[in-house]
Parts: sequence; structure tokens; C-alpha cells
Amino acid sequence: KVFCLAVDGEQPLLRTNERHALIEYTHQVRNYGPGKLKRADVYIALPHDRDTQQIEGQPEFVPLPNEFDHDRWGQKVAHFSYENIPPARTGTVTMTAKARIWEVFYYIRPEKVGSLEEIPRDIRERYLADGSKYCLSDPLIQQSAREAVGDEKNPYWIARKIYHWLMGKLYYELAGGWNVAPEVLRRGNGSCSEYSFVYIALCRAAGLPARYVGSVVVRGDDASMDDVFHRWVEVYLPGYGWIPVDPSGGDQESPRAQALYFGHLANRFLITTEGGGDSEFLGWTYNSAETWSSEPKCKVLVENFADWSPAP
Repeated sequence: KVFCLAVDGEQPLLRTNERHALIEYTHQVRNYGPGKLKRADVYIALPHDRDTQQIEGQPEFVPLPNEFDHDRWGQKVAHFSYENIPPARTGTVTMTAKARIWEVFYYIRPEKVGSLEEIPRDIRERYLADGSKYCLSDPLIQQSAREAVGDEKNPYWIARKIYHWLMGKLYYELAGGWNVAPEVLRRGNGSCSEYSFVYIALCRAAGLPARYVGSVVVRGDDASMDDVFHRWVEVYLPGYGWIPVDPSGGDQESPRAQALYFGHLANRFLITTEGGGDSEFLGWTYNSAETWSSEPKCKVLVENFADWSPAP
């Protein structure tokens, strides 16, 4: 068998390994009392078509949302509102989506990537801005960006240099909590979200627009349950657009494994969320978020999980 790669081809990406999946995402707010929940608002992020996925039809909801809205990053959400949830009762929302999901390889020629100055102004303004998790003015972020990037000007190599620099500074640990980027760097370990906060902060400090995406994940078999989820980064390369970079996934020993998490995405993810920072509905979370008020005090448990099954 012979594989031919047209490195100067018109198409900068390859889609392969198509997966047909039915995903049911469940969000539950459970009141353990002793008081009642006066009000609970739940926001579910709506997935949309991207290079890696095509949503078939419209997601279905049970119950129906009170309304649909979108945040300042353009992320669409379904809004559900409950009132007076008594003790020992649960408010449950489910979103069911049918999707075609591909493994995607992006073929990027560094010499064909445009300059930082060629990035559209609206993208620079939105995705170079600071955020409470990034702390761009912190001396450690500024110093780390200079150390990682040096005098590099090509956006592609800026992204690659930060990617490799970060591998020598952090190791993956899912310990709970989402600390700000400088604290994660000082600590030396982080979750996928914390890796993303640091990588975005360093890219933005270097003048390269970056944002995050969040997803639900196939865990093993085609029919599986996910309650961990995953978040990674996209950087904007002029001439190519938004390119996936997974700094926590790429923290591997072998160069081949490292390369598979830059400009490549497996067919294990339904991306629900994309954002540049704090959202008026989702905050710094992804997939879903909630707020509530109680009278008097209540113990409230929130659970989120996604069930995957093969779709015909």
C-alpha cells in the first residue's frame, strides 16, 4: 500500500475515521435539604458543526428549555430555570445529539503561515485580551513567554515553542480546582483546564490569539460513559484559521506522541463549547453550568455525565 501526501494541496486538512454517535448529556441538581432551592438556573452549551464534527438535525432537550441565548464569545446555550425544589428532589435536564465525528489532521506549512499583523483585528482584540485565569500582566507570565518564544515571529513556531516549553514545566495531575495560570506554573502541575489556561496566557502574552474548547469524550468502547470531560486550546494561524493544540495530552515521552496533539484531533470528542474566557452563562466551565439560591441553607449536589452509543 502506498500513501500519497500532497503537501502543497488546496486542502489543509484530512478527515478520516468517521464515527456515528448518539450522545446523551445529563445535568442534575439534587437538593439534600434541609431547606428548599428557591431558584436554580442551568445552562447547557450547544454543539455546532466544525471541521471535526457535523451535528445531524438539532439537539433534543427534556424538558424543553425556557429560552436559548449566546454569550459574548458567541457560544449558544439552552437555559433552564427551576423554582422551589424541595428537599430530596432532583432537577434533571438531558440533551441528546446525533453527530458524525472525524479524526482530523491539519497540514500546516510554517512558511505559508501569515504574520501576526495579518491576523484580523477583531480576532486580535477578542483573543489577546486578559482574563481572570490568565493574569497576563503577572511578571511570571511575561518572563515565561519571553523565555519560551525568544525572538521568534512566525505564529506557527511561536505556538510550537510554547507547546514544547510547557512540557518541561508541568506534569498532568487531576487534583481538583482551576487555579490561575501563574499559580499553576509555580506549582508545576495541572489538569487539562489548567494546562489550557497557562498555554493561552503564554500565547496571548506573545501576541498570538488563543481560545479554549471543551468536550465530552468517548472513554474506551463506542458505548461508554464520560463524567471527566476534556478541554484544550485552539490557536489562530493566519492563512489556516483555528488549529487545535492539546498541551496536557501532548505531555508525552515520545516525539511522535507529542506531535499527535498539535494540529491533530482524534474522533473521540463531541465539542460543545468554545470561548475565550469568562462567560456570562458558563463562567469558566464548559459543557454546562448552574447557579442557585436557597432558603434556608441547603446541601446541593450537581452531577454531569455523558452517555455515548453508536448511531445507525
